[in-house]
Amino acid sequence: RDTTKLGSGVSHTMRRNDKLALHAQRATLLPAMALDKLRNHPPSLGMVSGLSYALFSNMPIQNLFRIVWLGRIAVVLALPLFVLGVSNTLRAMHEGKIAAFKHYRLTSLMQRDGNPPSSSGVAQFGLL
Repeated sequence: RDTTKLGSGVSHTMRRNDKLALHAQRATLLPAMALDKLRNHPPSLGMVSGLSYALFSNMPIQNLFRIVWLGRIAVVLALPLFVLGVSNTLRAMHEGKIAAFKHYRLTSLMQRDGNPPSSSGVAQFGLL
């Protein structure tokens, strides 16, 4: 067991992971979350954040939407598709409905076996 004196002078038993994290922080001399900030903003590392960088990076979709003009084009294309989908749904809800009437006139044109009807009445019917 290793005991290490921390800044407050208190002796504390450290686990291996804690020692590894402390060593990594001292070796890099970076504050916490610094690498994550650099990952989220690639131009700060000197990389060009253009279309070619975004396409050939390890996170192409995420980096493509960081390009402002490309994100705007995606919104301009997605908005009409959304409106079209909503209008098609509304139109489909109204199509195929039979209006509410008290009387319907049904005419039998052919029997199931293909022969002409033997009587003018309709015994039963079904709707799909």
